[in-house]
Amino acid sequence: MTTEYVNGMLQVSLSDILDCMDVAQKKELIESMSCDGQIVEFVAQQIVDKWTENGFYSGVSCIANADAWTGLDRAWRNVAKASGDVAKREIERLEDALRRSQEEASRLSSELFNLRESRRPTFYA
Repeated sequence: MTTEYVNGMLQVSLSDILDCMDVAQKKELIESMSCDGQIVEFVAQQIVDKWTENGFYSGVSCIANADAWTGLDRAWRNVAKASGDVAKREIERLEDALRRSQEEASRLSSELFNLRESRRPTFYA
């Protein structure tokens, strides 16, 4: 592992650190990092567009194989297999959110109508 002292700070290569970790340690680190929003965003960009916004990408096989083993190849295969379920789940989630918004708008509209009616002057003949 290479370590350098630069401007009062120790600099260590992340890839060197990962190389020194056993499989269980690496898995725990990566699993905790995979929940970070920015990391998820960059991975999603690679799955959808092959590249991050800054032009980085994980390696892919030149030829599709029956078994996708690494990186984007495996991610693309898994997303392709689950896309129907994922799309269905997201559409249902959006429909639920829209339904709740419409119910709230209707409730607020009724409340506004009732407030206006309660303040309307009554005229007796």
